[in-house]
Amino acid sequence: MRFGLLTIGDELLNGKVLDRNKLHVGRLVDSLGGELYVQLSTIDELSAMEEAFHFAVERCDTLIMTGGLGGTRDDLSFTLVDRVFADADAEEMKNHVGIASGWILKKGEKTLILLPGPPRENLPMLQELQKKLATDCICERFYLLIGMGEVEIETKLRDTLGEEQTKLVATYVGDGFTTLRVRAYDLELCEQISKRVEALFKKEIYATGDDTIPLRLYSLLKEKGHTLALAESASCGGVASLLSEVSGMSDVLYGSYVVYTPEAKHLMLGIRSELLSGDCVGEEITRELARAAREKSGCSLGLALTGYSEHTDPQKHGKVYLAMCSADREEEIFFQLRQNRGANLVRMSYRALAFAIDFLLKDDKK
Repeated sequence: MRFGLLTIGDELLNGKVLDRNKLHVGRLVDSLGGELYVQLSTIDELSAMEEAFHFAVERCDTLIMTGGLGGTRDDLSFTLVDRVFADADAEEMKNHVGIASGWILKKGEKTLILLPGPPRENLPMLQELQKKLATDCICERFYLLIGMGEVEIETKLRDTLGEEQTKLVATYVGDGFTTLRVRAYDLELCEQISKRVEALFKKEIYATGDDTIPLRLYSLLKEKGHTLALAESASCGGVASLLSEVSGMSDVLYGSYVVYTPEAKHLMLGIRSELLSGDCVGEEITRELARAAREKSGCSLGLALTGYSEHTDPQKHGKVYLAMCSADREEEIFFQLRQNRGANLVRMSYRALAFAIDFLLKDDKK
């Protein structure tokens, strides 16, 4: 089914208000398995609204309009409906937050849905619409991947699944990871593709379903009875910040030594002076930081990160070292990121979480 969205209001076009309705309606349509075919915004002027209405309604089965339902001079949606969609069958949706009701209007093969503009008022109505409009059972599986770009992911999908099945898989690039979604109306087909995806990206998948990557690490630490201390240089507390989103993280996370300068590395973690010359980046000092974080905190695990979120030298820009240690095992890795400073900071922090997950999973393979 094709949907359209028409958001009305001067404030949406002059930058005074962020149009969150596009986000919320897009999510509604996606959850219904529909296609949001057209999105338009228009000023509070009747001729402009009418022109936009005709353009949108000709291209979709259901048009959702937000805004213009109040009682002020510039609220013209009901005037527009009387002009272009009169004599429709109407169903009211109560507004339990504000004054203006929502309406579902049906005329012939077209459906027009009127919603108040403020998200705090129309979000409950969108939830009601989700229940009213849902017809088919959609099967979905979600995976969070680290260490592989979107183009490489899609290429592997096409080579393995073929063109038709690849159409049932979507990728969304996030900050530090890529979300991969498998969606089909047939449960057996969805599970079949999901198993192939899991086999194809076995090394890159770090969370599934509703899990997040920080939650996955928390669960593993809890399950294995470990506690973790961090020593962060280049990430400057970014790894700890990601972990803080998980309720109960204090059960397994001691904290983070944010040791950005050589002085901090020496005073807080006792790193030897001979390792602190130059820029304090490399495999040896990262390993020493992980050991020191573990020993000073009394935790069972230490995880450390050094590197450059940005650098004028392209050979150093985005270069990152990670080290993790337990009482009987140490591991280090090196990688290089190519984005800007902000993106690199987030990506190196997520890579640190992925590295820690891999470290813990290796215990199961002994």
